[in-house]
Amino acid sequence: MKTQIQLFLLLIFSGLNSWGQVEDKSFISPDNKNIAYIGRFDFTDIQKPVFMYSGCAVRTIFKGTSVDVVLKDDSLRNWFAVIIDDSLFILKSDKKDNIYPLAKNLKKGKHTLQIIRRTEWHGGNTTFLGLYIDKGEKVITPEIKEKKIEFIGDSYTCGYGSEGKSHDEHFIYDTENNYLTYGAITSRALNAEYVTVCRSGIRMSYGNGRRTAFAMPVLYDSLAIGSKATWDYSKFQPQLVAIVLGANDMSRRFDSLTYVTSYLNFLRGLLKTL
Repeated sequence: MKTQIQLFLLLIFSGLNSWGQVEDKSFISPDNKNIAYIGRFDFTDIQKPVFMYSGCAVRTIFKGTSVDVVLKDDSLRNWFAVIIDDSLFILKSDKKDNIYPLAKNLKKGKHTLQIIRRTEWHGGNTTFLGLYIDKGEKVITPEIKEKKIEFIGDSYTCGYGSEGKSHDEHFIYDTENNYLTYGAITSRALNAEYVTVCRSGIRMSYGNGRRTAFAMPVLYDSLAIGSKATWDYSKFQPQLVAIVLGANDMSRRFDSLTYVTSYLNFLRGLLKTL
């Protein structure tokens, strides 16, 4: 996939203020049936879907020559991969007005759009608030792949430091890129939809023989920070589930019986949802 450098430079250097004028554009609300949500989203307010997990994606096909996205970010520090047709560029959600111009002066016609969160849950929630496209244009239902894979894991699954310069570099959000993780690459190679449930540092067991809230069996059903909503398993039925957990359990002294019991109980519960 090529990177459209010209488009990326426009986003940084051109007159973005003029792009922010959306009065003469058509607004596409988040509840539009032609917008697909891949991953775990909290739809408590259907007009304000909230998400926090790495790899969560918003996908559609729009007609026209331009597109802006409206994203509310709790911390103003999360990063996204944006794919328009065959061009990939990155977006940092750091604007207080929540409006991000993604492209203009495109060729008239249909264009695919995908916005994928690169950074993980502790960057805070992101709320998708809609799109602006050319006046009078519309969005079209995108392709949803038949194959589905869910990846459950820790920092390796999140993409912690995947673009860091060295093993010793301290974490920064700029270098976390879920789009380049083993799970994302594998899913693209298999032409499968990709969903993650992951948190850096998380364990499978309760650790050191003491119960802690930061364990996958405790947090697996959660959707967003501060939300009481839990995952509806009927929304996504994967044919394959990959679990990559254990490194954080074994990085310190732990009770092996507690670890094995936690793992088996988690697997039994997971099988009941499939």
